[in-house]
Amino acid sequence: MGLSSRVGDAYAYAFLKVIYKDLTFSTFTHLVSDMLDFSTLFNAYPSIEKFLANPTYDAKKKKQFLNEFFGNSLNPLIMNFLNLLCYFEFSVFKIFCLQTQKYKLKS
Repeated sequence: MGLSSRVGDAYAYAFLKVIYKDLTFSTFTHLVSDMLDFSTLFNAYPSIEKFLANPTYDAKKKKQFLNEFFGNSLNPLIMNFLNLLCYFEFSVFKIFCLQTQKYKLKS
């Protein structure tokens, strides 16, 4: 198992642990759908990746971008998670998207 897989698994586990008490099948289905939507857009538009990777933009600007770009289209739990990722290295977004795409291929 590679480092990105372990890091991605750790973030996925932490995210699911936080939402576990309120998780229903319907909620889970919507969350996965939103994660796949974000991952698809992230991979389809390299400009999003470039912006989030640019260290000259602070977390506040990245959060503002995500909130303006996605608005209310993603579940608030996903948006909060993505906003939290703004404080970490860009690679966490990349790992999140890679792990999400792996899930899509399995289902």
